Amino acid sequence: MSPAATSDTAPAEEPKVADLDAVLQLLPACRRCRRNKRRCDIRLPACLNCSRVGAECIFFDHVSKELLPRTYIASLVDHLRALEATSASATAGATAGASPSAPTSTSTSTSLTRPAEHHFIHVHGAYRYLGVRAPLAVQDDRIVISSPELRANATCPPLVVPPQSLMGSGMHQFLVSCYLETLHGLYPVLDAALVYLTEPPTSLSDLAASESFMLHMVYSIACHCLRANDCQLVLLSDSFYREALVHAEKITAELNLDALQAVLLLALRSLFDAQNGSLGQQIAFAHRLEVELGAREVEESTPALQQLRASIFCIGNQVASALDRPSGLVEWEATAFSDKPDGSQLLCHLYRVQSSFRRGSSFDELHLDGVEQKIMAHGSPLLVAALNETRFLLEPNVDSAMQLLSTYASDNMILNVFTSHWTYKAATFFLGDDLDKATLQGRALAQKVLERCALKWPNARALQDSVNVYSSG
Repeated sequence: MSPAATSDTAPAEEPKVADLDAVLQLLPACRRCRRNKRRCDIRLPACLNCSRVGAECIFFDHVSKELLPRTYIASLVDHLRALEATSASATAGATAGASPSAPTSTSTSTSLTRPAEHHFIHVHGAYRYLGVRAPLAVQDDRIVISSPELRANATCPPLVVPPQSLMGSGMHQFLVSCYLETLHGLYPVLDAALVYLTEPPTSLSDLAASESFMLHMVYSIACHCLRANDCQLVLLSDSFYREALVHAEKITAELNLDALQAVLLLALRSLFDAQNGSLGQQIAFAHRLEVELGAREVEESTPALQQLRASIFCIGNQVASALDRPSGLVEWEATAFSDKPDGSQLLCHLYRVQSSFRRGSSFDELHLDGVEQKIMAHGSPLLVAALNETRFLLEPNVDSAMQLLSTYASDNMILNVFTSHWTYKAATFFLGDDLDKATLQGRALAQKVLERCALKWPNARALQDSVNVYSSG
């Protein structure tokens, strides 16, 4: 080959990369920057504005007519550049006189070490299956659920469609009802009569920022409120959570009830998913907002603020009791019960008793007289669990431990991230050398509850293994 031919051929490779970079510069600004009227630097995998707040960077694709994350574009770019590098390497090998069988052996070796029959891409917080020969497929070693064995070992089924496509009126009513029936009576953060809760919205994108945040958080929390710690909707919950975070910064920037409600919804969700939120910081932030709002004019000190203050007290003391530490919250004044107290009043009373006990009050000074019957009449499984946690805290023994484990193991129970802590504490009363009926039953109940906890929270597996060691020994 002549020098002239070489010089004519060499620059021909450069426009391909230049064209790709030029196309990337034409990407539209992300949705968050557009809404906040900020300049978007269209970086991959996320623009600087979204990276700073940890929000998902998504933009509207006018070709597919849907919102796409920039991480999806980044994965395609990485894949294309990897193909270019592989092609260049193969060309260099052929030029050097590589044998024709070499690429075949390399390909065979790759297929043996890394399964190539399934391809997934990450779009809208989910993995979409593209098939075997999809040209833009990107393999992801983290999720290749292709066989019954792997699928059986998966924590929860993969979500393969955007959450918006699932939100018909039936799904809306199911999730909102689940939230209201399970948590609203104990933690009245929102007004249950809000229009976007009582009636399915025609389009989630038409909601105001605060409404969209609140509704997506209700959806996300409700996905964790299935009985027996059922984890079928966990990935759907994560998708709704990411949609809500798009508006989080805007809502919490103002000092008002909306901001306090938003922080409390984040804290409620952290009771079921501690990895995606710092529950302690959220409660401290909510408490600070509540104090500042309470110091304002009388019009701000509404009954809604009183309800939010009760929720802060309950969640804060729920954390404190489970971790055996002070809550740092102002003690709520005791009030006389009405004939039919609501769940929030009953829950506040239980956590007030727990708080007094942690601060050193003697058992004789504390009592649950008159409360137990009202709680049983109320019928909330979470309220019954809080009652038995209080009993166990005040008087830890075999009977109170068995009662607590039996409550957790019931099929209608909703578990949270602290259930495994209480369960292990109760299980320690059944780890002795005695093998009587009560001991065996206590161990079996503890193992059942910890197994359910481990479906969502891997740290529960270590506690379960500890119980199993004692049981087998």
